[in-house]
Amino acid sequence: MTISVRNEPVQLQDRAAVAYAAVRIRLSLGELGPALAKLWPEVFAWLDERRITPVGRPLIRYHVIDMPEVEISVGLPIEPGAVGDGRIEIGELPAGRYAVLVHVGPYEELVQANADLQQWTADHGVAFDGCDGARGWAGRVEFYLTDPGDDPDPSAWRTELAYLTLPGVS
Repeated sequence: MTISVRNEPVQLQDRAAVAYAAVRIRLSLGELGPALAKLWPEVFAWLDERRITPVGRPLIRYHVIDMPEVEISVGLPIEPGAVGDGRIEIGELPAGRYAVLVHVGPYEELVQANADLQQWTADHGVAFDGCDGARGWAGRVEFYLTDPGDDPDPSAWRTELAYLTLPGVS
């Protein structure tokens, strides 16, 4: 199996649960870019109004992928204990073992990076928790590690892909 040159090696990592504040939405992939440009600032403003400081980089949690539509949460990690208000939900990525790949490059390459991660797990006998499409994903997330405002060069952008694996994965 060939992994894209721009991907760092896949790792299996045990992770604690991660609380987050987000807007959950269902949309087509073509609507994703414009939606993100509005949703992340909305979540940042909501957190700022409540004096809640994010504890990590912006994220997209994928709940259901039903091409050409996806159901996602767009938000930011926070300390546990906040209460949502309907529009902004407080969610939690479950604790567990995750297959993790860091992609270096433009966002347009993330489809291939996800395919690379999925191929690596298939090649190594690793199964995901809830990837059958019917139930959706128990824990599939992208963390946007680089702020394009700080580094406008897309070839340097870093995005972490993390998929919760089934228990018993070594």
